[in-house]
Amino acid sequence: MSTITTKLFFDGACRGNGASHARSAIGYVIVQDGREIATGSKLSSAETNNQAEYKALLHGLRRAKALGVRQILCCGDSRLVVMQMRGLWAVNNPRLATLRDECKAEAGKLIRVNYKWIARAENSRADALANEALDRRE
Repeated sequence: MSTITTKLFFDGACRGNGASHARSAIGYVIVQDGREIATGSKLSSAETNNQAEYKALLHGLRRAKALGVRQILCCGDSRLVVMQMRGLWAVNNPRLATLRDECKAEAGKLIRVNYKWIARAENSRADALANEALDRRE
């Protein structure tokens, strides 16, 4: 079996998690053969950190598809998102279920997509991008 050489690092950030005044943003980095080929960050309409995490994954998958990526390893520090995308944990929240379904549909446009939970320290670039987007808003 061939090794996937393209990785998507994704992260969401939310300040005021779950509150009506919550502010959130996403960040992602696409790395191919050890080299960054794309990054993205922007403010998000997510109300919770988990929603922001899913939106970061969704935007990263869309960008990967647009770049012609066919196989990708999605790496995130949200154990919830990774385990739900792998089908190992149930999705009880309707808003998260909708976002999970959107991510699955986008992933279905690629040949092979795997998910890996990584420690926050390994996701620092995507985290920084999400937080920079939040800071630009303030």
